[in-house]
Amino acid sequence: MDKVTAKWDATNDKVVVYGGNDYQNCGDFKVSKLSADGKTATLTGKIPTAVTEEGTPMYAYVSNAKIKKVTDGKHLEVDYSNQEGTFEDAMAHTLFWAKTTYTTKGDMQFKFLYKTTYLKLTLDFGDATLNSTASLLLNGTKISSLSRINAIDNNANDPNKSDNSGGTNAIESKGVTIENVEVANGKSVVYVALYPQKVKDVTLVATLADGTKYNFDISKGKEAMLGIGAIYHITRTCVKEVKQ
Repeated sequence: MDKVTAKWDATNDKVVVYGGNDYQNCGDFKVSKLSADGKTATLTGKIPTAVTEEGTPMYAYVSNAKIKKVTDGKHLEVDYSNQEGTFEDAMAHTLFWAKTTYTTKGDMQFKFLYKTTYLKLTLDFGDATLNSTASLLLNGTKISSLSRINAIDNNANDPNKSDNSGGTNAIESKGVTIENVEVANGKSVVYVALYPQKVKDVTLVATLADGTKYNFDISKGKEAMLGIGAIYHITRTCVKEVKQ
């Protein structure tokens, strides 16, 4: 297992910041200054209605095409159902989310947390002469095709309930499909982004261009908690081939 270390991209990164528990009161912020190692950034922007009360909760997330704002104004949504299998595409499915409190004493500081985990799958088809393309289906208990994150504290007005912002609200578990994967000399390497949680009974079915199916037992009967920001390196050889 490796840990992903993200760095800010001053050209492309955009952060959505919103104040209080009003998800509509949000504005786009851009990177205006970077640390030497690229791990810390100064963000500059504004939200439509200024926050003035000390201690008001403030939220932020790194925005990209894979991260959607749900129309109910309370959630962020990540669709994992269709991926490309590349490291770059897995990173594009990453949700970085942060919370802080407003202060009049200086600049606010956000610490962005991963809401994503990753698998690096090395698949051995058991035939070094095999060259083809394949469609992959990764499935199992809690392999999420869709996840929703609480974008605000829905319990903000109830002193008897804890802050639930940043937590999972809804999960749809229908597996992850990766199309047009290259099989070269009987092997493939794919990256998959997932919602980090406890998974089990994880399998992968690879369907070649000619319809031949190969089955891979990814979890091998084990239950595992997938950690945030972690890449799990897994090598598997097919355990069954079914010819149509």
